[in-house]
Amino acid sequence: MAVPVASIDASRRLRLVNESFCRLLGRRVEDVLGRSIATFDDSEFGNALGSIPIEYVLAESEPRNLTFYAGQIGGRDIQLVCSVAHFAGQTPAQALLVVRADSRVASLPAAGSVV
Repeated sequence: MAVPVASIDASRRLRLVNESFCRLLGRRVEDVLGRSIATFDDSEFGNALGSIPIEYVLAESEPRNLTFYAGQIGGRDIQLVCSVAHFAGQTPAQALLVVRADSRVASLPAAGSVV
């Protein structure tokens, strides 16, 4: 199974997703691409996704991992690991997001905190 990944632009819309990421939302790729992350508030994972401080992630000038707690899936704690991606040309920066399960995570970090 592939690692769930996505990219989010400054308008908080999902620009790139894989099937593993969409499975966590309980949706198909075509139902997720281009939609605002705020629209997936019908699950703990969706709520966590909608609460990511995208503006904070995009303000980073250099890539570095910012980790946010996303609740539990299947009894495992889930983290959202974000980093800014700057592209060549006129493409605006996007937040790259990787979902990982980590049983060591015990509490929700404050918004924007680095773990």
